[in-house]
Amino acid sequence: MKFLSISVVLTLALVATHSSAQHCHVYEDNLVSMEDLRNVDISPNNNGAQVIFGKSRHGGKNRIELYDEPFGIKKVEYPRELKNHALVRFNVRKHHIQFPIPDQFASAAHHNPIESMLEHLDVWSRTRDSDLVLAHFTARQFELFEEAMRRKGVPEGEGDWQVVERDLQKVADEDANKIYMTSLELHLQSGSNLKGIDYDTWFKNFHKHDEIRAFFIQLAKDYPQLITFIPSIGKTIESRDIFAIRLTAKEDDGTIREKPQIWWQGLQHAREWAGGSTVQYLSHHFASNYGKNDEITAILHDTEFIIVPIMNVDGYDYS
Repeated sequence: MKFLSISVVLTLALVATHSSAQHCHVYEDNLVSMEDLRNVDISPNNNGAQVIFGKSRHGGKNRIELYDEPFGIKKVEYPRELKNHALVRFNVRKHHIQFPIPDQFASAAHHNPIESMLEHLDVWSRTRDSDLVLAHFTARQFELFEEAMRRKGVPEGEGDWQVVERDLQKVADEDANKIYMTSLELHLQSGSNLKGIDYDTWFKNFHKHDEIRAFFIQLAKDYPQLITFIPSIGKTIESRDIFAIRLTAKEDDGTIREKPQIWWQGLQHAREWAGGSTVQYLSHHFASNYGKNDEITAILHDTEFIIVPIMNVDGYDYS
């Protein structure tokens, strides 16, 4: 789980590239119209696709390669420029160094050496009380940092600095392969699983809108004493139904007595996929532990949850 952050960051980068066009070339310096996409060569001789997903913090263009695979599942190759980039945890007050600053930016440089260093890094976390920083170094930055530590005579693992990961490219590639293999596994299981949703494997991957809807329909069938599926609480601007569920302990006759209500919603922001997964997990966790966990049982007995798993249906379908 220590590499969850990069999984999320790289997955969000991938989200921006997903569209109905399977083969396209999009450049960050130019606006590309739908007509341009229609004219893209999608013949078998056009191998793969190259999609640029934004500007790099450290210069150069970032590319994600998509390759057609069986069942329409695409294998992803993340940007190659992460090679030898390192993730380092260190005490910035003890071990700050000065990175070279181009002349044109010298006047705007921080006078505080600590802030000057951090301004050049991709800081993932910072603990002010202990001065500990977790940061992403480019290959060149890491080379300069290691050399500085060598000259100070402070080996890794001592003096408040350690390398969490020496090659973020390797982490990204392993992450891409894990996502791909899980997608294949879930696809194969969906074709042979007569029961429907397999809760044991569901949370290994993200899912499409229709799959999430099917998940909550199945949840309502498996836990009818707790969950009522509501097919639509309204329409989106593109006429998609916004579905919801009611989660609470019902009376013996199936009715729901009046009780305090709590509103949960996921995916208000369409690309915050982890938020949607959280709502799915909590819904299943509460339902599956009713009658087993005293606290959950008491909560569902005295409280009703109104849950909208996908608030921004149009945006989530697009993403």
